[in-house]
Amino acid sequence: MKKWISFLIVFYIVFALIPGVRVYSKDLDVKIGTNFGDPLNNEGWNRVEVEITNKGDKDFTGSVSVNYGSSVIQNVFVEKGKKVTVDFVIPPGFIHNFYNDITVEIRDGRDNVVQSEKVPVFWQGKVFQVGIIGPRVERYNLLKAMGYEQLISMKPEYFNNFLPLQNLSLIIIEDLTNFNLTGEGRENLKLWVNRGGTLVVGGEGLKIDYLPYKSSGSTVKNITLFDTEGEVLFINGEVMGDLLLEVDDTPLLVKKSLGKGTVIFSTIPFSDDIFTSPQFFTGFWNYILPNVSEKALNSNVARLGVFRELQYIFTSGESNLTFIKPGLLALGLVIYILVIGPLNFFLLRKWKKWDFGWLTVPLVAIFFTTTLFLVGSTGRSKEIVDTQINLVEYLGKDQAFVDSFTSIFLPSAREKKVEVEDKITVTPLTGGISLVDNKYLDLSKGRIWSNQRIHVTRFLETSLPKVSVDIYWNKREVIVKNPLEGDFFASFIQIGGEWFPLGEIKGGEEKSFTLTGKGTRNIDYNFLFQRFNTVNRGMFMTPVENLAGNTVTFVAFEDSSKIINIPQSKVSKPLNIHVVNEDLISVQYKDITGVKNILGEVTKVNAKTHSRWGDSYFIEGKGEVFVVFTLPSGLDYSNTNLNLSLDFYYRGNIDLEVLDKNGNWQRVNFTTSINLDNTEDYLLGNKVNIKVISHENNNMEINPTSFRLSVTGGGN
Repeated sequence: MKKWISFLIVFYIVFALIPGVRVYSKDLDVKIGTNFGDPLNNEGWNRVEVEITNKGDKDFTGSVSVNYGSSVIQNVFVEKGKKVTVDFVIPPGFIHNFYNDITVEIRDGRDNVVQSEKVPVFWQGKVFQVGIIGPRVERYNLLKAMGYEQLISMKPEYFNNFLPLQNLSLIIIEDLTNFNLTGEGRENLKLWVNRGGTLVVGGEGLKIDYLPYKSSGSTVKNITLFDTEGEVLFINGEVMGDLLLEVDDTPLLVKKSLGKGTVIFSTIPFSDDIFTSPQFFTGFWNYILPNVSEKALNSNVARLGVFRELQYIFTSGESNLTFIKPGLLALGLVIYILVIGPLNFFLLRKWKKWDFGWLTVPLVAIFFTTTLFLVGSTGRSKEIVDTQINLVEYLGKDQAFVDSFTSIFLPSAREKKVEVEDKITVTPLTGGISLVDNKYLDLSKGRIWSNQRIHVTRFLETSLPKVSVDIYWNKREVIVKNPLEGDFFASFIQIGGEWFPLGEIKGGEEKSFTLTGKGTRNIDYNFLFQRFNTVNRGMFMTPVENLAGNTVTFVAFEDSSKIINIPQSKVSKPLNIHVVNEDLISVQYKDITGVKNILGEVTKVNAKTHSRWGDSYFIEGKGEVFVVFTLPSGLDYSNTNLNLSLDFYYRGNIDLEVLDKNGNWQRVNFTTSINLDNTEDYLLGNKVNIKVISHENNNMEINPTSFRLSVTGGGN
């Protein structure tokens, strides 16, 4: 036996010292890129790209890890003389762990660190970023003077994951000829639009099936527009959306909504020489840019902090499964002191066994420690339990996008690995969990009785709740059908910035409602705490309200469907929040004056000193705030007027301007209620644009309900 042990020791030492299989740091050239060229930002989703070039004479097998409190690991193989690129997605720091930097490590096959580099993370304001797919990004430099400071030349790999795309306000497609966009990339582009992005397309032969224009060849035309005259290449075709701009009955810009986002098509290719004219470029894009909104994309990120709070409240192992009660713990400690002190002394003296003190003291300590441990663990799950907060946003009649916070409760240290489903995106959020090759979660660092949290996104095949709304000047008729097997234990509808409770709707049930009077600005969330028997820990934020559009939104709560599957979990506790946006709701305006209290969207802030939290803005000193109202399309607004209602804090002198249909800003008297005669004078498509101007030594505080627009006149 001793010979075998000696042999194994010698074999291990020799194997460990074998040269030639190790790749050294000098053999690897590592380049790290972040966020399309921007630094890492603690307030948004971050993309990290690691490029490894093997300059040595041996192949490299190892791994790349990105550590930010949690860690994401990908195994790599790099042939000698070749390079490999891997990309990672890092969550916003405010979701769970605030981090000042991340560490990128390259490890060899024996888990030795070959290279390590820290990358700083910054707190910085949102920059309007524009992604451009085309050969000449510099042709769009004039957009910088129009408030879009950063132009990014897009690469196909940038579309590998949807989450970092939320950093882009606008994506322009000029040419897809040499742009190898994969099927997954096309899905992520469409998802980005559905969730609030603006896609502007100006080119021929683009195989995108959701464009608002069906092209069929091209001709050369002479046009005069924006003080510019010249021949242009015009793309012939059929208008499939709303006209934004036309000249001499020739459509130039066509748009349509897709989910929360917008798709715009230019019948003049952006490669045409007429766009080299500054007057034409600026005039043309002045019709496009009011349709660009960051509200939905920013809400996608800002709301994560709110859903994190909900997850803390409803997570197993923290709220309903607590440690031993303080009173019982105090009693145990008193008994322990009495036993190990006076009682132990009395018995040892009575039996005259003082030497046994070395044995009785540790035995008593072990007994009481074990007893308190067992009592404290009573009631805790002995199996893995997952708690899910799932936001289900419907994209169509049979598909939804799920944004999920999932917490995995670890009952013991035995659980080391949890498999990850196919076709989902997982991001670790806590320090005891790592994602490896996007295939499984390594829980080896998770402590016993801890909750390890992950963020998950996925597509869900499901039936769309059917919602129809008829809006009159003095009432709203609502019909809702729940197509699911599970009950909606609570539901709400937002109409014109006001929320109305609809109550419970059972699975398969259709219910009708007549809503009169005024609704409320916010939802009362006490029904959630009552249902889950949980203490309200100061729920002052508005997670659902931030999801709503500007006209009609339906929201329902349900807790019977398991949406995220954790294979090793024996028990799942879901809270599912279903959201149907206005583009999937049948809305009929029976009276034109039913168009009221349309909320304005802040699309741009030009101010030297300003800050932002969620959808609220704080402006100090000189600056401009651009706000867009989207009126229902397809209605006759002739012989009607507009009423603009303003409700926000300000100090000092404030001016307000309205953009007219000719593209000129008109100054109006600033009051809390402003009447604008003749609605059609201010409509660009179905948009009304205003600009709030702050001067030196002023300040303003603007929130999502600061601006409301109503149609007046036209009869009841």
